[in-house]
Amino acid sequence: MTNAWGITSGTGGGVTSIKDLLYLSAGLNTNVFQEIKKAGFDYIEIFEGNLIGYGKSFSEILEEQGLKLLAVYTGGNFIFKDIQEEEFYRIEKTCEAAVRGGARYLTVGGGAVRHDGIREDDYRRLGEALDRIHEIAEKYGLCACYHPHLGTIAENAQQIDRVLHSCKIAFCPDCGHIQAAGSNAADVVEKYAERISYMHLKDFDGRSFTPLGMGTVDFKRIFSLLYEHQNIDFTVEAERIADPFLRAEDAKRFLEQNGIR
Repeated sequence: MTNAWGITSGTGGGVTSIKDLLYLSAGLNTNVFQEIKKAGFDYIEIFEGNLIGYGKSFSEILEEQGLKLLAVYTGGNFIFKDIQEEEFYRIEKTCEAAVRGGARYLTVGGGAVRHDGIREDDYRRLGEALDRIHEIAEKYGLCACYHPHLGTIAENAQQIDRVLHSCKIAFCPDCGHIQAAGSNAADVVEKYAERISYMHLKDFDGRSFTPLGMGTVDFKRIFSLLYEHQNIDFTVEAERIADPFLRAEDAKRFLEQNGIR
């Protein structure tokens, strides 16, 4: 995942125009792709704002570095009816760019937490929106996957259950975020293994996100599930702990030590 190489932000126009609100990783450039390849990885995930910013030449840029685009990350509120069509418009534009870039997956985070807390109906609203996104992505030949995230209405295992029971979208678990929310990431991965085509590998040590193998996530169980369900793809998030290139190298070494190549 390329977001470790820059501060995560959003497009300024999104403040006044929901359809123009995109994720961005500031400072992303071709040197980042070179480092990811040098660390031993063959595929990347990228924010939709960065992808759209590169335009039609993105697949050529990656090809020059010996990389391919695996997934594109996007997100939204998805519970407010008045802005949903604007969000779906943005999802459609993201899918168009993802296909041009050669991606397989559309990774979707979201489900806003209201100022006065989560309302009972918010899970139904999110589920309906995710089903619509699933249909949009399918139209473009992409697999849309829901990504639970801290700061949304799907942080812990119980909340994830509510979202996934309300829709048919595929599941993209993020081990670090699930663990940070107080749940056992390996339990969640095992429970929904048949619904997972793609996932994020990240660790958490009880205080902050950390390199793979240095936290509390039970990767032994998770890797066993990856072996059992060989159609599961993944990317690693090398969190901004220090030099992201060194973290990426550490992650690749950890994967190889555990038989993942």
